[in-house]
Amino acid sequence: MTPGTPREIIEGIHELGSLPQSLSAVLKVVNNPHAGAKEIAEVISRDISLTTRLLKMVNSSHYMRKGRVTKVSEAVIVMGLESIKTLILGSTIFGMTPDEELLKMMDIRRIWRHLLEVAQNARIIAELIGYREPEEAFVTGILHDVGIVILLLHFKKDYAELVAKARRNRQELVVVEQDTLGYNHAEIGAELITAWRLPKSLAYAVRNHHNSEDTSTNPTEEKLCDIVSLADRLAVGSLEIFQTDIARLAREIKSMARNLKLDHTETGKIRRDSLSRSLEMAAYLELDVGDVIEIISDANAYLADLYFGLEQTYLEMQGYYENTEVSRASEKTVTG
Repeated sequence: MTPGTPREIIEGIHELGSLPQSLSAVLKVVNNPHAGAKEIAEVISRDISLTTRLLKMVNSSHYMRKGRVTKVSEAVIVMGLESIKTLILGSTIFGMTPDEELLKMMDIRRIWRHLLEVAQNARIIAELIGYREPEEAFVTGILHDVGIVILLLHFKKDYAELVAKARRNRQELVVVEQDTLGYNHAEIGAELITAWRLPKSLAYAVRNHHNSEDTSTNPTEEKLCDIVSLADRLAVGSLEIFQTDIARLAREIKSMARNLKLDHTETGKIRRDSLSRSLEMAAYLELDVGDVIEIISDANAYLADLYFGLEQTYLEMQGYYENTEVSRASEKTVTG
């Protein structure tokens, strides 16, 4: 893999240096406070793919419309500017299509599924705590692991082997990345967000969503990071399929939930609903996230791993294994 800093890597991948031209134009007009729905609709209409997705989403059950929306200008009014931004950036990320070689090495659908699940979790958490921009939390959720997508697309076999090594050794991917590369996917993602000139709070949250000990002097950055970090840890469709440290995961969820003033009932409901919500969103975006039976099987395997991990942690706390060893040693002494 190419050596260098995350910034040098992003700068070296020329097509990532800026948003696609059509999407950049849409973002520009959406961010213009003087632009009306008609002007925004005109720019969106130039992108057939984005127009199709926009109309499909606004007519979904999420917006609970009685009549069908057929005009882009009406869709802009119904959805609002933040939802439009979400759709634009989502189209960009999920448009990073892997080739056949990569599809044979990695299940990219698992990654799409995880990004959507974390994004949905983040929006729900933001709404529960009254965060000023729930759609910003959703966008950050989509972007939180974009560094993995970039590394996979541009370093294919080398990075796929690194991911396989992490799974084989049951190590966290971010730890293996840091040890092997000297940087991790969160840093790559943050550099991409900076290159795209998106808000600094998004870059901060993406860079630090694995680092629960880091704190920011900016309350908005810190809150968004807590939202996305908690959303990531509540995801059932985990990228790593297993958890290496169940006790730490539980502590982190408890700490982040406390910081956001959420109780265990709320976090439990988010976890129960998150996978189904992400599958619903995938349908809106016409995104292939895999076979439903396969998805449920993966989720069950992950939850089983969590259960047995918690069981082992509990037994260790109760001194079960130590007592068992003492009993066995006593038996050997008696029989000897």
